[in-house]
Amino acid sequence: MKNLDTSIDLETYQHAVAIWREFCDLHFNLFEITAAEYSCLLSSDIENLEITTLEKNKIIAAIDLADAKRQSFILNLQLQYGLSNIATVSDLIVFLEKTAPEPLVRNFVGFNSLLKDLIEKIKEQNKKNQIFLNKAIYHLQELRESTTGKKTVHTYNSKGKLAGLAGTK
Repeated sequence: MKNLDTSIDLETYQHAVAIWREFCDLHFNLFEITAAEYSCLLSSDIENLEITTLEKNKIIAAIDLADAKRQSFILNLQLQYGLSNIATVSDLIVFLEKTAPEPLVRNFVGFNSLLKDLIEKIKEQNKKNQIFLNKAIYHLQELRESTTGKKTVHTYNSKGKLAGLAGTK
């Protein structure tokens, strides 16, 4: 096992930053496409929504590949330094704090903070998209019921969850 007081080599550090930079770029693209998806939903632009969804799936696949690179990097780091305790990004940051110069660690932490912020923004945008879709489905059900003359009545349990169909009018 190498002594953790020794410095991490610059190439290893640069590899870590390159992976996190790629994550940031991909997540920024995912945020943009998720916002474009919402725009397509608002304008009922189904054709562009399909294209946007395909593009979103490609970006998600690229993120999966980047995550495989991250996992491989962590494994190689553990082997190179004789470690077994790097399971989270926080663990990686602690390792870098012990082995890399402070400006380099701040740079890496900056990328990680940006990545976390982008992920939160993507979650918020996905939630907006889901709320819009839920409202659209609800209105379509109301439209269908008004044209067929049949109203579906739903009942809820004490926890506010949909219990099932109570019958039709």
